[in-house]
Amino acid sequence: MTGWDKDRFVHYWKHYLPPARPSESELEFFRKKISERKGEEKPKVLILGSTIEFRNLCSELGAEVICLDFSRYNYDYLSKDVKEKDNFAEGSWTDTVLDERFDFILGDNVINVIPKEDAERLLRNCSKMLKPEGRLMLRTDVREKGERYTPEEAVKGYENLPPEEFYSFVTIRLHLAVYDFDKDYAVIGDVWKAAKDLHDRGIITESQLDMFTRMSYKDRDFRFFIPLKEWFEDVASGIVDIDDIGYGTEAFLKRRHPIYVLKLK
Repeated sequence: MTGWDKDRFVHYWKHYLPPARPSESELEFFRKKISERKGEEKPKVLILGSTIEFRNLCSELGAEVICLDFSRYNYDYLSKDVKEKDNFAEGSWTDTVLDERFDFILGDNVINVIPKEDAERLLRNCSKMLKPEGRLMLRTDVREKGERYTPEEAVKGYENLPPEEFYSFVTIRLHLAVYDFDKDYAVIGDVWKAAKDLHDRGIITESQLDMFTRMSYKDRDFRFFIPLKEWFEDVASGIVDIDDIGYGTEAFLKRRHPIYVLKLK
């Protein structure tokens, strides 16, 4: 697997934890926004990808759902953990425009798994599929200006946490510790190498390192883009209006993983 290709990453998805996946409090934010919609008809929702949590949430809310994914395989593989059957459309988030128009378009880390130069294309493409009063809601990892870490700084203060909590608190910090700020992405194989070095020097435990190993970080060439917060908001504001920004309440989120609620201008 190289570059931006996603291969069979889906096989390891069961091992991932928030913030790589939506947390309970973040899902409540999405639930509230969708539930506030007025009207008698079922809300029409487009999910960018095959995110299990979004699909189950939408089924609970009685929404009509289409998942737009580049891979039918990913959709089918994840469907075993989805409570009710929904619909699938194969295509690209940056190019595919479906005939339907949607009350909500939901994306989890979609900005982070495409190249920086495609972010504007994704926003413009999604705006074409929104109803006039629709909302595009993107859960997106961002970084603050000047936010940088060494691997040691990334884990400092979290070394004694149980493995799952350790992962949730340090994963994005470790991504930033190996981040190429010129190319604007981190290679996740480099995240594993940094964690392995910390382990070999006795700074983190075997079970903490194993969190990244079981998620298939080792030897992966997958690139993860973490935009500057002000850069992303500036790009988004040139295409759509920022209606709201929500945050999860779990301690490891620390207002660093905003949920952007975007509407048509």
